[in-house]
Amino acid sequence: MDKKLILVSLVFLLLATFIVLLLYQDHVKVTANVIKNETVQEIPEDLEVSVGKSFVLKLGQSASINAAGLHIHFLNITEDSRCPINATCIQAGHATAEIEFKKTGGKSAIVRLSNANSNETSTTAELFLYKLKLQDISPYPILNETIPLSNYNITLMITR
Repeated sequence: MDKKLILVSLVFLLLATFIVLLLYQDHVKVTANVIKNETVQEIPEDLEVSVGKSFVLKLGQSASINAAGLHIHFLNITEDSRCPINATCIQAGHATAEIEFKKTGGKSAIVRLSNANSNETSTTAELFLYKLKLQDISPYPILNETIPLSNYNITLMITR
């Protein structure tokens, strides 16, 4: 008898949990800017850029600095919590880009650069005797609009 009671109690508990989760889903609204994951259909052409000059990369695009033997590839936007236009926010938030930084000869590193310095993120990374600075992430979020991942661009500069 005790085993039957335990089994019935477990079934009831699982059913109640399932019902609560279904009801809870209806009450959850995501008001923050959400990055929409999608497959990048068209990979933009690689750029040839110079040390000390700003350049813009689209998601999936690469840039080479042949004179320095460097190659940069814009991999992903891992976070975009910037306060949307037409919204009232307690904090400004930040956006973070994931970038692969390679030196000719095989050495490489993946760095995450943010549009704001904090304890966890930075606007710059120093690798292979060069400094990579994130100057901008665009587009800027607009309230109640989702930014497709493929629409993101980053503005970078490489210096010595």
